[in-house]
Amino acid sequence: MMIVRYIGMGLLCLWPLLAIAQPEEPVKTWRWGLEWSSSLSYTGLGSGLTGQWQQGRHLAYAGPRLLVSDSYVPGQGPWGLQLGYQYHWVREGRWQSFVNIDYQLSWYQPYNPQQLPVSGRNRVHEFHLAYGIQYQLGPPLYLGSTLGVGGYLEQLLDVRENQRRSYRGYSNLLRLFVRYVLMPSG
Repeated sequence: MMIVRYIGMGLLCLWPLLAIAQPEEPVKTWRWGLEWSSSLSYTGLGSGLTGQWQQGRHLAYAGPRLLVSDSYVPGQGPWGLQLGYQYHWVREGRWQSFVNIDYQLSWYQPYNPQQLPVSGRNRVHEFHLAYGIQYQLGPPLYLGSTLGVGGYLEQLLDVRENQRRSYRGYSNLLRLFVRYVLMPSG
């Protein structure tokens, strides 16, 4: 069983090296699209719809994020923002792999059972470096996943003292997505 694990890890490490052997593609016009994703990270299960802009192997995305799990602070305004950059380095037929840098911001109302006057919200910043793979179902439609590691910075507002406290730690990211290219390049 251990030999299968080593072979699997070896193949996973060799996959990105294929990018060196691939010819550099010419720079194409910009194309843009939409992506719906569901992600699991430090703040729980989230969902988002992002706009995407791509030129050649570079892709950037930005959009709103909604936390749908009860793992953090339920019903306290679990909205956020997600931003990121992807570099698509290996293309083999309909399969593509990429490196992803991801930033997620979530903000919440602080827990305040005494209804004290409060200025500010709790915030959680998450940063991840990830590896992703996607499959082209048709010319405009892609299905994929991303797996990453990183950290978080949590800034909580202490209502009684009206001070902000910060906490740091490690975080993982698992994202499943469906991407639709609205304006494919020709």
